[in-house]
Amino acid sequence: MKRNNFIKYIWVLVATAILSACSEVEPYGKKLAASYFLEVDNTSLVLSGRESQTVQVSAPDDLNWSIADSTGWISVSNRSSRGSGSLSIKAREDNPQTTTRTGSVRLRSDRYNLSATVNVSQEGTFINTDRSSVEFVPNGGEEKLTIKTNAEWVIAGCPSWLSCSASQGDAGTINITLTASKNQEISAKESTIKISTRNGAATASVNVKQIPEPVLRVDASEFNLGYSGTSKTVNVTANLEWKASSSDQSWCTVTPSSGTESSKVTINVTENNTDAAREAVVTIAGGGMTYAIKVKQDYKPRLAINPDKVSFDYQAQETTFTVSSNISWTAKSSSSWCTVSPEKGTNDGTVTVKVLKNDGSSARNSTITIEGGGLKQTFAVSQERPPYLTVSTTEISCQTTSGKYTFDIDSNVSWKASRNATWFTLTPYNGEGTKTVTVDVKENTTGSERSGTITITGTGVTEKSIKVVQKYNSNDIDIDDFGNDKKL
Repeated sequence: MKRNNFIKYIWVLVATAILSACSEVEPYGKKLAASYFLEVDNTSLVLSGRESQTVQVSAPDDLNWSIADSTGWISVSNRSSRGSGSLSIKAREDNPQTTTRTGSVRLRSDRYNLSATVNVSQEGTFINTDRSSVEFVPNGGEEKLTIKTNAEWVIAGCPSWLSCSASQGDAGTINITLTASKNQEISAKESTIKISTRNGAATASVNVKQIPEPVLRVDASEFNLGYSGTSKTVNVTANLEWKASSSDQSWCTVTPSSGTESSKVTINVTENNTDAAREAVVTIAGGGMTYAIKVKQDYKPRLAINPDKVSFDYQAQETTFTVSSNISWTAKSSSSWCTVSPEKGTNDGTVTVKVLKNDGSSARNSTITIEGGGLKQTFAVSQERPPYLTVSTTEISCQTTSGKYTFDIDSNVSWKASRNATWFTLTPYNGEGTKTVTVDVKENTTGSERSGTITITGTGVTEKSIKVVQKYNSNDIDIDDFGNDKKL
């Protein structure tokens, strides 16, 4: 009896199991399936970047479910589960586009063919900053910059003169500090910082600039120029508006007279024809800064004398000449017998020239040199030899017949020639310097030899005498048919 009851109980259990397995086709199984479900509390999610969101899954405790399929860029926290629970859904990566992309996650239970779908959208990648430009003062300092992005980011192209407190980071709102050192350059520093999402989908640019300190410099403070017209160049280093001017534009000018940046300024001076040095000041000013350049110009040296030569006789004598000058000068003689006084001077002056007596046998010359400031003048001195008188012969012998004879006189004084006989004449009778004198002798008919004397005298010289002798030779006399003498 007990055994039969046990067998019956076994058959009841088997029958129940069979009925449960066939519930979908049997009216009783349909009733059981209707009591099962698979649901989510949110069927549409919007993700920003790699954000994670959770949906609640509702299902009977004995219902097994799994992820049937999901878009590749979507990640889920668990691929299968049983009963109700939570499911975390996130993006595996930042959106490589700046536009929204969509995908889905589908849950499924093989039991009773149950499923649920979650539609997932991921916002387009973006990155922006709260400032499009940042400007630093000349001394540098810090400036704040806020980055907003839904993706990992990185800074590219940060200039060397600027430092960033962070060069990369994750999505979110990020505050970074930009630090600039002092700008020691003459011009502004400018650059662009590029902040990009790491995947390159989005980029933000920030222009950074650091203005320089006002600069005005010149590379010269003084010029010492010669008297000639010339020009000098000054280098002006500037990053501001400046002006250039001269204190005496009658002879000193500048070009250009103004500018707004670095430039070359040319200082032009005309020739200084005055007797004094002159000075002007070139001023270059701007931005509250002033530079003064002294321009000094020498005067044109002048040296002249009047007269420039003198001739002395043989006696000791002196004379003067004037020096017209605006410089210091010296005077020097080339000969010991000729001296000058003073031997040096400044500006205009008078120089005395003295010569000793010339006891020599010839004339002599000397040169006085006056020089200074690169200039030179010469004063010529000549001195005659002492008075002299010489004759080329002391006696002239003449034939009986008439004739002409000559002798030479060499002298540096005026002279006169005279005779003590009438039977000859002289041509010329007077003169100066070297001359040839002709003696014209008449025929000697006296019957005997005759003689006469020629005397040459001059101032300051010993007189000279020349004896004139004329022979008498009867053979030299010819008598014509009438008894008259005739010359052969």
